Amino acid sequence: MVVTASSIARILSVWKHYQEFGNILAVKPRYVLEDGELERIESPVDEKEELLDLESKADFLREYDFHYDHWFQPHFATRPYTADFLEKNEHVRYAAYTAGKDLERRLGRSIPGIDFDLAQTQSALRLERPRVRYHERLFDTHEALFDALIEEFVDYADEQDFEPTFVMVQQLRYATYEAEHGPIYGDLLERLDERYADLTTIDMATHLSPADGDVESLYVERGEGGHYSPETNAEIAQVLAETLEQRAVVE
Repeated sequence: MVVTASSIARILSVWKHYQEFGNILAVKPRYVLEDGELERIESPVDEKEELLDLESKADFLREYDFHYDHWFQPHFATRPYTADFLEKNEHVRYAAYTAGKDLERRLGRSIPGIDFDLAQTQSALRLERPRVRYHERLFDTHEALFDALIEEFVDYADEQDFEPTFVMVQQLRYATYEAEHGPIYGDLLERLDERYADLTTIDMATHLSPADGDVESLYVERGEGGHYSPETNAEIAQVLAETLEQRAVVE
């Protein structure tokens, strides 16, 4: 099982738009804890045609998606929109860098003196800081649900007779933050190691540390988001192979 720190937000979501504005096609089931037991909340959408009428599902989506009250509502833009946009200087910087990239594309050449691609990425990461801190808080408030899902995974491995491995990988938004503040998931992997003797855990961040500290170099186009470059994926494959080989020797 390979996850990122954003999984703590995903397990609380039924409609991704409430946390990633504009991601309107991502509707899914989720689990809740009732008296210490996992209970599955089924997806309100069974057929793709139903995505055209999500408004009829609004009450359900708002009831079962944690982020509606805690992220969507506090960040919902209101009229006059220009005032919301100008409220933060970073909004203006990001828009300017994006316009610069678009201008370069139209001209078919780079504009000397500024790397708009790098500047846009760094601006985007600054804009992502509140979301990262929000996810960090979720690891404190919803630790029990996250742990229960891992327990389900370990139990399933036992039932199906395979050896479970839990791998934490990083998206760029977390990598830059965690370089200064430590992992937002705290001692999660240590807790799992103590709790489950049959579970192998891998914190990929400890294996992917560029010598020059440039964590952006691990990702596609220096920060497309959560996607590692082909070279980084090759390193991850090597780490996984070595871990499996070591486990085989021990057994």
